[in-house]
Amino acid sequence: MVLVYFAVDDPRDNPRKKDLLDFFEPTEYMKLAEAEGVKFGLHYQVHPTDEQEMAFNYQKAINPKSYILRIERVFRVWHPGLKKEFLYYYASKQVQSPPPSEVMPGIEHKHQGFYGFHPKPLIKPEGYDYRGRPVNVRVESTVWEFDIPWDPETLKEIINHADNKFSNLAMFVGETPMDTSRQAPNKKWQVKSMEDFMTGNIFDLIEMGQSRTEFTNLKEFQETKEAQKKHKADLVNKKNIANRPVTS
Repeated sequence: MVLVYFAVDDPRDNPRKKDLLDFFEPTEYMKLAEAEGVKFGLHYQVHPTDEQEMAFNYQKAINPKSYILRIERVFRVWHPGLKKEFLYYYASKQVQSPPPSEVMPGIEHKHQGFYGFHPKPLIKPEGYDYRGRPVNVRVESTVWEFDIPWDPETLKEIINHADNKFSNLAMFVGETPMDTSRQAPNKKWQVKSMEDFMTGNIFDLIEMGQSRTEFTNLKEFQETKEAQKKHKADLVNKKNIANRPVTS
């Protein structure tokens, strides 16, 4: 996926692009970008990566049994602005086109990257003409939006389609994928237990990751935390008793 590019020209005016768009189903992102552009009389310009993704989706549709999904990393994200949790992941996908004959294998098609967020263009005109049409329209900036609300059942569904086992699980706090990627090298945000990752409170998981002590699971961390609180409270009580004035 690339940053959005728009122009007044309709890509369907190009014979090659028209044939491509007539044959392949546009991706969800292409549909979203085109819908944003037409509001201002612009068209999303199909990028080579879009062509690759459309071709991949086509091969997956006609030969679904050959589809292979390998997940490498899964992320839980708390968005402080929206006060919501989201999910995204990094994976490689592979599909094989139907073999042209019994002796010739089909061609392998591969696609890899992050799934679960997309760039959204912020398109603004400099003004409007007397008919109310936008003038000098440009893409002012691009914001990133998460697509998948956090839900353990959603993650289970994604995992059930994966052809591999993985254990790279991480939690982040941020409003864009860039926020999370800057924190990615920090191992204290990671968790080892898939069960904890699915069922635990994200802030408890992050707090466990920040601890200097390595814990096997969230239950062990919480029990240790409660024991430490109790020990601290006992020390305070003993101190208060020791400082209590003696009365005759």
